Amino acid sequence: AAKPPDMAHFWLISAPGENGSKEDTWKSLQRATNELSTNYKLKVPELRVGTLDSLMTLSDDLERIDRYKSLNSRRSSMHYHQVIGREVEETMSSHLTEWPALHPASHVTFVSSHPLMSWRRYVEGVVHRIEKELREHSSGGDQDPTVDDGPVDRFFTSFNWDEARYPVKNSLSELVQMIQDLIHRTDEELKAKLMDYNSLKSQVGQSERKTQGGLNAKSLVEYVRKDHVISTEKFNTVFCAVPKFAVKDFQAQYEEWSEFSTDKGKLNGVVPRSAMKVTEDPEYELWRVVVFRAAEEDFKNKAREGRVTIRDFTFQEGQAAVDSQELTKLKSDTERAWSALVRWAKTSYSEAFRAWIHLKTIRVFVESVLRYGLPPNFQAMLVKPGKNEDKVRKTINQLYAHLGAGMENNAEDAAGTKFYPYVDIDCKLLSTAGE
Repeated sequence: AAKPPDMAHFWLISAPGENGSKEDTWKSLQRATNELSTNYKLKVPELRVGTLDSLMTLSDDLERIDRYKSLNSRRSSMHYHQVIGREVEETMSSHLTEWPALHPASHVTFVSSHPLMSWRRYVEGVVHRIEKELREHSSGGDQDPTVDDGPVDRFFTSFNWDEARYPVKNSLSELVQMIQDLIHRTDEELKAKLMDYNSLKSQVGQSERKTQGGLNAKSLVEYVRKDHVISTEKFNTVFCAVPKFAVKDFQAQYEEWSEFSTDKGKLNGVVPRSAMKVTEDPEYELWRVVVFRAAEEDFKNKAREGRVTIRDFTFQEGQAAVDSQELTKLKSDTERAWSALVRWAKTSYSEAFRAWIHLKTIRVFVESVLRYGLPPNFQAMLVKPGKNEDKVRKTINQLYAHLGAGMENNAEDAAGTKFYPYVDIDCKLLSTAGE
């Protein structure tokens, strides 16, 4: 069975090292929360920062693009790469080590407009869409997806940076670009595979609907025989679905429903006594009538006035067998596409989820450096509050209250998002988490 939502809901927080010690920061959180929450250390590698000027420019540019928050997340992420791409080589000069932390009050604006948040939402959306497809199409639909054959929360709480895939010697912009490329490629593959599968599924549905319903709508292939059809240069066969309550009127009137003019005067457009009952269902009877081609449209119009449904049908020898074979093939193709989609989703979910957690790690690093200054000296921690969210939040707020000097309590941005004197990133690993 699926896990309770709180099992996949974490807060990713960071706080500066107490007296320079990350371990002391960790122990302080453990003591403060005691048994209220389950906490884990998040291992954040030493990523390349860039110069003070480049990161301050990044912060300024992000504030300026805040008004574009409503644009789609991909466009925001591209803007981010254009800005952060102006990073210069890390020099570790004296002005870097002396760089003061941003004041928490100014950091509120930065965090609310940070493109990593917009790009994170795009990545999160792709991960959750793959999760949705797994739940919908896999045989164990009530099971949570896995990463490396284990629960998603286990991967998160035991996270190790993948140096082989994301070398820390690369700049932040290069690392984010790697993640962007992987997620964008995964998103496009998901769209293509869903399009193929849904197209086949739709074709199967259309084919099956042809054999369903009443004689006024369903395919006539299985009912009409070759001897029912007369089609010559002068004559044609019209098939009529007649409501059972109107059959007597139809039989009495159909021969009078059309006429046409010739050089010898007007002639009846219907071949006398040509009506033949083909089949019936609970509501309709299917009749064939032979008419002169010159009077065919007039007959059809009069028939419709008599509450008869005209069934346009062209007989083809062996069509029933062909249709049956096509439906069998479509079902087989759909089954293969479904299996391929599920296999792909299981593999791609793990890949996308790993990329997503690496992006969260980059985000907590960037926000911590901008919040606490250089050189980086902070402890990133995962807090699983469970059912004690209010108590845990109050406890952590009190623990780090000294970091928020000059910052209003429960500061919010225009969208109502709350900010705290410590870095705080909400992490809902599954689409159902926190609901």
